[in-house]
Formats: sequence, structure tokens, C-alpha cells
Amino acid sequence: KKKGNNEESIKDKRNVSMNRNNLIKLLRNQNKLDEAEILCNESLESCRKILGKENVMTLTFMKKLVTIL
Repeated sequence: KKKGNNEESIKDKRNVSMNRNNLIKLLRNQNKLDEAEILCNESLESCRKILGKENVMTLTFMKKLVTIL
């Protein structure tokens, strides 16, 4: 059971990351770069801790942060 719950938890966290990614895109498109940068930094740190530094979502947030700055 623990393994199944852990997999669900990671899946939920990936979904949150994808939703944050979409919000960052929206903020960037609205030229709300300060807000997008804050959210992107928070998301990047969260992904590093939860998914690992080489996970595709972590790398996506790194790339997004560069485009915002």
C-alpha cells in the first residue's frame, strides 16, 4: 500500500507542477514577469526536492526561469 500511495502522491505533485507551468506561461504572456519569476522559483525548488534535479519538470522550470529573466 505504501508504494501505491507514494506513486499517487508523486503523480499528484507532477499534476501540480504542470498546472504551475501553465500559470507561469499565462503570467508571462500577461507581462507579469515578477509574479511569474516568483512562482517559477518556488516550482523549481519544489521539483528539485520531490522529483529530482534531472526530472523533466525540474528542467522545464529551469528553462522557464531563464526565459523570464
